[in-house]
Amino acid sequence: MSRIDIIIPVYRGAAETRACIESVLAAKNQQLSEIVVMNDASPEPEITAYLADLAANGRIALVTNSTNLGFVATCNRAMQMHADRDVVLLNSDTLVADAWLDRMAACAKSAPMIASVTPFSNNATLCSYPRIAVSNELPAGVSLQELDAIFASVNAGQTVEIPTGVGFCMLMTRAAINAVGLFDVEAFGRGYGEENDWCMRAAALGYSHQLCGDLIVYHQGEVSFGDDALARKLNAQFVIDMRHTDYRQHIARHLALDPARTLRRRVDVVRLARSPRPRIVFVVPNLGVEIERHVGDLATVLARSLEVLVLRPHGDKCLSLRWVGIAEELTCYFAVDDDSPLLLNFLRSIGISRVHLHHVHGLPPFVLNLHHELGVPLDITLHDFFPLTRSYALGPGGALDRGDTSQTNNDESPDTEWRRRIGPLLRDATRIIAPSIYLAQQIKIYYPDVNIQIHAHPEVFATSPIFPWKVLILGELTIEKGLRIVEACALDARIRNLPLSFKLLGHISEPVATFPEVPFVVGGTFEPQNAELLISLERPDAFLFPAQIPETYSSTLTASLRTGRPVVASRLGAHIERLEGVTNATTVPWDASAAEWNDAMVAAVNREQSDRVCPSGAIKPSADVEAFREWYVASIGGPSEFAHGPLHLEPQSWYPQNDPRLRDLHSIHELFEDGVQCGNAASLLELKTRVMAVDERISSADQEISEASKKIESMHRDLENLQSRLTETLE
Repeated sequence: MSRIDIIIPVYRGAAETRACIESVLAAKNQQLSEIVVMNDASPEPEITAYLADLAANGRIALVTNSTNLGFVATCNRAMQMHADRDVVLLNSDTLVADAWLDRMAACAKSAPMIASVTPFSNNATLCSYPRIAVSNELPAGVSLQELDAIFASVNAGQTVEIPTGVGFCMLMTRAAINAVGLFDVEAFGRGYGEENDWCMRAAALGYSHQLCGDLIVYHQGEVSFGDDALARKLNAQFVIDMRHTDYRQHIARHLALDPARTLRRRVDVVRLARSPRPRIVFVVPNLGVEIERHVGDLATVLARSLEVLVLRPHGDKCLSLRWVGIAEELTCYFAVDDDSPLLLNFLRSIGISRVHLHHVHGLPPFVLNLHHELGVPLDITLHDFFPLTRSYALGPGGALDRGDTSQTNNDESPDTEWRRRIGPLLRDATRIIAPSIYLAQQIKIYYPDVNIQIHAHPEVFATSPIFPWKVLILGELTIEKGLRIVEACALDARIRNLPLSFKLLGHISEPVATFPEVPFVVGGTFEPQNAELLISLERPDAFLFPAQIPETYSSTLTASLRTGRPVVASRLGAHIERLEGVTNATTVPWDASAAEWNDAMVAAVNREQSDRVCPSGAIKPSADVEAFREWYVASIGGPSEFAHGPLHLEPQSWYPQNDPRLRDLHSIHELFEDGVQCGNAASLLELKTRVMAVDERISSADQEISEASKKIESMHRDLENLQSRLTETLE
């Protein structure tokens, strides 16, 4: 068994470095390895002394750079130390568990032509858990060792191909290093993006990159780079875009198809089933904003006491079940006609304590009978008058039925049969909750024997700034016009919780993060003659002109100045002379950092609106909300026992877009109208997924056609050769 070099570049972060190295030293592995720590001229004496002590005791191999070379050059130096070994690049802000290296090495040997292996992590973009492409904390209530043990158990030996490795913890095979070469120091300087470039170069030579599905490694992130991280990320993305024009397409396709979803979901299910908190199912119809708001608020209020799952219709023929815990992503799908036994078995396996029904609209009969099937208590919250009338609403003046002003139980009423059907459901309920005395009184007229408890809806208010200032950008936004600046400013505003939101009246040249990930909204292309009308409708607080190339004039700048609102622009080209002497205009160096741009915008708006207050911070729940939580939880026992452990669902339960039973719900044209023209986010997401799938099929078909064409050409050549030989023979 050949050794693997575990390369740990070190610069800053004494506490994180110590924790990382101690975890590597403590982890038990069968795979032979050597820990190579690269001290890149750390400015922290504590780190230098700690590493020297470890090296003196023979616990690590220590290499110290005489001057700071940067992450990329330091990694290259380490990779050349032993020309016959695979290497693992391990950031100094990571933590590992037992057998971590064994599993990475096994993954690297699972198929030929593997260039890199990356494990799951809480903070690893494509390999993040529990939410993909998000910087997560470790899930509450579970240690890294416990979480890693779940990964090792439920995903044993499982791998998924990914478009690029992630450098926080990445095994690189020696065969690939020899074929591809080292990282590009000149292009990527001190760090960020070098591993993505290397992986794309490897893929071009036929190598693959694998996600090690049975391993998770903790990653804090950005300890060494600190405040410089954002600028380095933007520079890296620019270089990669220039070198690998299909890079973003590969990443987008991977995110859309999400082949590792099943691996994450298996872990989710075990964590959910092992939670010491009771598990409750909210049954929710797709019936408007008010119910949605209440269910979200109620889940938030109960989050520290219960595990809440929401069961609801997903289209006409499917149900979705979502775990709404903090920072969770678990959602599974069940066909109404075929999967009701599977849904029931799944709920039994994770141990449901209670069912809470929020309406009956559009729900199949077996869902309304869920409490009986599971043998658990039923709660019902009344959001309207559904127990009285199938229309859910009273008539003019509060009349129950058209022409019925007495509100007495009339056997001839068209809703009488409806009440006969609903009555048993109400009488099954352990608790019926009404948000007002009036609603409770109306229900009691027809159901005098049911017990209704009156509790106002608990309401939770937003924690983000309620009235952020709107910064408007005008026209097509390309990289030359400042797309990267706006992208960085939106991210900086989110990270620093600044009272800024960005709106583009125009379109962007390529996809970037938008709301709700960051406070940036793209309004779409508009006709220039409508510019001033659209500006007036937007009522902006400031304008941003972040061009990276000189402007010669800019009519959109004229339109902005006519409003009298503050303007912040790059100190470049015609902007300099046109904004000179304008009292509420600010120019910023064209290559300023995102923080400098944002600070300039905040200052400009503050000067203009010094008497305006932008409230921020949470409005704390009232005592009534806390009292409601205590009342709600008091009568709920512990989690139900599950007989056989969590039920592992098949992959189709995690991918509704791949389920042929959902394919006929909407055509692409209908999704375009509903998602793009009408602004329905769910339809827009489904449209994007469909388009990605079509692109995938077209790409596959193009490849098949290309291969077939080569075979035909080869057959033609063979035929020509055969004819030539036949002619020679006849002559």
